[in-house]
Amino acid sequence: MSNCLNALLALCLVGCAIPEEDFAARYAGTICDRIAECDKGDYENRYDSDEACEEQWVDAADFFMDAADMLGGEYDEDAARECISALDAANCGDFESGDYECDIYAY
Repeated sequence: MSNCLNALLALCLVGCAIPEEDFAARYAGTICDRIAECDKGDYENRYDSDEACEEQWVDAADFFMDAADMLGGEYDEDAARECISALDAANCGDFESGDYECDIYAY
């Protein structure tokens, strides 16, 4: 039964819009997972722990989001979900080249 609940929760998280206050943490977790998967050596050289990685990327996402807000951008919860899905689905080559869609603000 536990596996069914986990699968249902994962499906809901992938299919649900991401509120602005949750985006930085979701983005950081996904980025860190991808760095660890696609370049384990770089990940281990840069970060002492998973928390250190996530803290760095939460700070980066917060900075970007603050700048976008100041420039009049409007956060799009559905685009944020699509961003996380695209980031998670990108192969390592596309991830490393930044070749995935992640526009979460409309101007």
